[in-house]
Amino acid sequence: MYKDWVETALAHELRPAAAPGGLWQRIRDPRPAARPSRTWNLGALAACAALVLATVWLYPGRREIRSSDSRQIRAWVRTTSGVDVPLKAQLPAHIQLTGARFTKAQTEIDYRVRDRAGRLIIGGPRIASNSTVFSWTMDGRVYTLACGDPEDLRLSCSLCHIG
Repeated sequence: MYKDWVETALAHELRPAAAPGGLWQRIRDPRPAARPSRTWNLGALAACAALVLATVWLYPGRREIRSSDSRQIRAWVRTTSGVDVPLKAQLPAHIQLTGARFTKAQTEIDYRVRDRAGRLIIGGPRIASNSTVFSWTMDGRVYTLACGDPEDLRLSCSLCHIG
């Protein structure tokens, strides 16, 4: 009985079938035919839209420059954010600028005091001052100096001030 069922199923599945239309033409001329255009589904469109929005949101919103030239950084910050930071043209030997970045909320100028990182942040919220952070308001903007060492904070004032 099992044998009869298997034979019947095989006979049904292995019966002769008609070839699809155009098969012999494709065998004789194997060049691929022009494919019909694919239609986009809603998921693919949503993924593309999300990618475009992320690119527009992230790329123009964050720009940066890498430089140790205070005049170049000052000009870049003025052009990019509209803030004229009075960086000294000639900085003391213990301070070196490393670059700046501009986001939608604030401008940040990176520098090194001796071999330790520091940052001057222009804009954003006022941060409570302590031994490694000093925040003040000038011309309606919040400025914040942030360093890893209290002595670096005092020396960081020479980015803009003499002595």
